[in-house]
Amino acid sequence: MATPETTPLTEFTVPGLKEFHDYEFRAIALNSHGRGLPSLPTSPIKIQETAGCKPTIVVKPEDVACPYNKRAVLTCEAVGRPKPTARWLRNGREIPDGARYRVEDNGEGLYKLIIKEVWDIDGGDYTCEVSNVFGVDTATASLKVQAPPVIEKQVPNAVYPAGDMVRIKIFFSGSPPFTHRFTLNGIELNPDAANIRWVDFDDHVLLTIPELRAHEAGRYEYQVKNESGEASTGFWLNVSGLPSVPEGPLQITDIGEHQCTVSWRPPAHDGGSRITNYVLEKRDLRSAESDTWVTVASAVRELSFIVAGLFSGHEYDFRVSACNANGQGPALNSDKPVVARLPFDPPGPPLLPGVVDVGPEYAVLSWQRPERDGGGRIRGYMVEKCEQGTELWQKCTQAPSPSTSLNVTNLIDGRSYNFRVVAVNDAGESTPALVENYEFSPDSKGRAPEIIGPLRDQHGTAGGTVSFECEIGGSPKPDIHWFRGSRELVDTPKCTLIDKGTKQVCIVNNLHPEDEDEYTCRATNQFGTRSTRAQLKLSTKPRLLVPPKYFMGLEVEAGHSIELRIPYKAYPPVNSTWTALSFEEERQLSSGGRYALQTDEKIIQLRISDCTRADAGEYRIFANNSVGSDSAIIKLVVLDKPEPPRFPIVENVLDGAAILSWKPPALDGGALVTNYIVEKRESGGQWKQCARSRFCYLTIEGLKAKESYEFRIIAENKHGLSEPSESTQPCTIPESRVKRINYEGSAISNGVGVSIARASSHASSSSFSMLNSHSSSLLTTGVNALNTSKTFSSLAVSSSGAYSRSSRSPSPRLSTFSSTRQSR
Repeated sequence: MATPETTPLTEFTVPGLKEFHDYEFRAIALNSHGRGLPSLPTSPIKIQETAGCKPTIVVKPEDVACPYNKRAVLTCEAVGRPKPTARWLRNGREIPDGARYRVEDNGEGLYKLIIKEVWDIDGGDYTCEVSNVFGVDTATASLKVQAPPVIEKQVPNAVYPAGDMVRIKIFFSGSPPFTHRFTLNGIELNPDAANIRWVDFDDHVLLTIPELRAHEAGRYEYQVKNESGEASTGFWLNVSGLPSVPEGPLQITDIGEHQCTVSWRPPAHDGGSRITNYVLEKRDLRSAESDTWVTVASAVRELSFIVAGLFSGHEYDFRVSACNANGQGPALNSDKPVVARLPFDPPGPPLLPGVVDVGPEYAVLSWQRPERDGGGRIRGYMVEKCEQGTELWQKCTQAPSPSTSLNVTNLIDGRSYNFRVVAVNDAGESTPALVENYEFSPDSKGRAPEIIGPLRDQHGTAGGTVSFECEIGGSPKPDIHWFRGSRELVDTPKCTLIDKGTKQVCIVNNLHPEDEDEYTCRATNQFGTRSTRAQLKLSTKPRLLVPPKYFMGLEVEAGHSIELRIPYKAYPPVNSTWTALSFEEERQLSSGGRYALQTDEKIIQLRISDCTRADAGEYRIFANNSVGSDSAIIKLVVLDKPEPPRFPIVENVLDGAAILSWKPPALDGGALVTNYIVEKRESGGQWKQCARSRFCYLTIEGLKAKESYEFRIIAENKHGLSEPSESTQPCTIPESRVKRINYEGSAISNGVGVSIARASSHASSSSFSMLNSHSSSLLTTGVNALNTSKTFSSLAVSSSGAYSRSSRSPSPRLSTFSSTRQSR
């Protein structure tokens, strides 16, 4: 049965039902076009009166504000009979149990919705709906998700003049309550401080500095946070003004008679602008204008300066100030005046001067160091002489001598002399030490040492022994000292020293390379010193010292000259030979023509003039002497255009095309071959360029049928083009063997017209298909036949005789069979 009338609502009370009967109900939608399909029926319902009451919510859920990722609980309490059931809805949609949502019912009318972790999508109205058979009751509460704070606008860095009031607003958004925090250069600020105050409002915080000072400049950091999160921002606040006083103390070092060094540290505050320079001033306290400051330098960029032009013995004050774009700041003064003088005094006079020895025309004057050096290093001593009865003092040394003795020469027998010795340091000269009324009287019974037989150069081998001998006379007998280089030798198993009266012998045993040096025999007596010298050389096998730049080979352009210089170490000097190693032969080089060979004691040299392509390759140098030999190989690359390509050949001839291949040049001219140029010539015609390729094969297309062609190849590198290669054998392009219109061959039907005589089991693949109908015919082949030069083709033939054909060259490993090449 159906209701006698329609209802626009989605609920309806059905009257006239019989008690204790079971009923099912369904709804049908109706519009202007008619009735729709009925809904599914309800479950059977028995009509009978029951005892109970409609549920009533006695404790409604309260509005809740919850931070992100926290736990939220909505609670509702209801009564009714029978006991009602509850469900929760968010914005009108039921909330199912899930990972984040849980609905609890304690069985006594208390219902809870628990959100384990609140997200931003959880905000909205939550409704608790309780129901039983007698009715429904609902209560709604809102859940507000507390948003984390967000800084709405970053605060830019700013520069303010010193003394200005500063007000800075920082805007933020989010859900209160908030906690605010300010720091200056990492130090937290008190919001109630006298010099820096800040106040927070609903959507911004106001930072106020009543009077900006230099120490309040720096990096400000602001942080705002609530239970959902936090946000922060930072900005620089600089004070624009003069820089502060440079950091002291003002240090004055390296004080001399005419200069000193002044140094300081940068100021603590730069005034909000970069320090551009420093101004250094001085004041001479002994001058007539002792109160006047004089600028020493006004563009000092370092933290120290050498002040020159001081007067010796004068007192000076110094001061320095920093400058920036706003001007010059206050100055830092020196603590006390400084005197322009050396930091030490002249030394005292030398001690105990006297004549300790005499010779034929000289006397040996000796003394001791002064008791005091004045605080500075003694640079040496000046010695002067004066003949008795005159006032002319003559210098015996032109410069201070570091020794405490000196041979005073050009003395005359029987005359008296005065000598004076002065010690010298950087502060000046000492008072002189005197030797007075010395009468020069040399001993006539002796003579200086005399070299009778000098040392001679010696040659030895490693592990061997050599002997140096010389003959030396003199009266009295001189003292003998042997030296290797500047080092004195003593009698040891390594060096045996023998004194045979006038004959002196030095035997060097177990020779090593470090023994190779100059050997000296020095003879000394009271009348003089004489020496004789000789060299020791060890025979060693040659060792070629090839320069590192030769390791990767040398390059030379064709037509230019090149020198190969190979240092070596060997004794005795070596004999050298150069050998050119080419692809075909090995030939020894000799001086003459374009080659110049030279060998000296240290260098082996080969010069090649007007280099050609034939000079490219490897060159072996061989050096030998009586001890041994050594060799090395050097690669020479001659940069030139390449040689012609080799062995051009026509691999295959197609319809209107030819496949060419060739070999690269034997010599590439020292540079990579970048391109090949292909030229063609028709029978009796001229050579014309037809193609380019980077590879050694190419398909030339667009050739005329029944024409004969020759081809040749030219190689190209960065130095130019090679000569053309030899031409290929003439090849004739065949006439096309496929009719283009109105195909009249044998009918292609049921495979007739296409046959395969033999199939090989080694073929990589074979396929064949034939489609035939009254309207069109299509033939495709994919047969790979070994040991043939056929070309893969496909042929489509329509009922009108039109066709389409495609082909490609065979791969290097396979040749293909073409169904279109069968005889018609």
